[in-house]
Amino acid sequence: MNEKLATIGSRIGFNEYPQKREAFETFIAGDDGQPVYLLTLARLAAQPQYAAAWKGPKGDTVQQAQELFESTAAAAMRAQGAYSISGAKQPVANAISHAGREFEEWDCFYVDYYPSRTAVLDVWASSDWAEVLVHRTAAFDDVVVMPSTAGELNQNVNSYAHASPPMDIAEIDGLLQAARAAYVQNHMDSFTMENRLARARHFAESDDGKPINMLNLIIEKDEVCYPEGYTGEKGTTLTEAKQLYAKYAGAINAQNGAMPIIGVSHVMPALDWRGSQPEGWKQFYFVYYPQRRNYLQLLAAPAYVDALPHKLAGDEATLLIPMKHGLFNMG
Repeated sequence: MNEKLATIGSRIGFNEYPQKREAFETFIAGDDGQPVYLLTLARLAAQPQYAAAWKGPKGDTVQQAQELFESTAAAAMRAQGAYSISGAKQPVANAISHAGREFEEWDCFYVDYYPSRTAVLDVWASSDWAEVLVHRTAAFDDVVVMPSTAGELNQNVNSYAHASPPMDIAEIDGLLQAARAAYVQNHMDSFTMENRLARARHFAESDDGKPINMLNLIIEKDEVCYPEGYTGEKGTTLTEAKQLYAKYAGAINAQNGAMPIIGVSHVMPALDWRGSQPEGWKQFYFVYYPQRRNYLQLLAAPAYVDALPHKLAGDEATLLIPMKHGLFNMG
């Protein structure tokens, strides 16, 4: 294992970034034989960035470099029983930022399945992975790779496909007015409320009537903290608060045809990054919405008044990234 770690370290910079070494060693030491996901968030480069010394295949465009990254990564992972669940998922609108922080936009997202943590070690130390990193560097300015537990994958997701007429301005206005009422009732500060509503409007006004997959990235609070003045049901722990939110929000989504694609997965410290520093995400999950209106219907539902306090109590920050709906690889 030490030889493989040395190979990986020389490629991703253990000497320059000791925290990468610590994260990787901790990740491998915790191997329990269970599957894991690797999440990759990336921002595309303006032009392909190949080193002058590289003599192998090159993409003439960023898109071609990205395609070479994906094809070489798929071949290297396949040898260890790993594969990409999602392929490249690209946002269909700007991120809908919830609570606490502002974040830069990401251009694409991958979620890859590995049968064990040892499989990650074997893939990243393989001779084929050296070429993968060349194309990744060429295609992306910023990259963050984070391991997570393998949340439950909805096996029916590829059967979902709906389309409907896009929302008009009157429908959007009505739904956002109802969402505002829920925010006000939960004593949300004006800046956060207006930011959320503005992002939700931008998302809604670019509606094309097609389904979306919503990536949810979560940073939890250190301890439960309910909104000031809230006197309803409360969770005494972060887990209890999040379970209460899932109970209420999940019921609303189910009524509107929204479904989980990948269940809650617990994110571990990033193993690799280039450009931006890791943002410290602790959870992620994917939700399928038949249309964009179904997400606004969640925010506008009267029952969401009961759900929102539990989300505010447990989550410091949430980043929602709407993705085009596409097929998922079930293995």
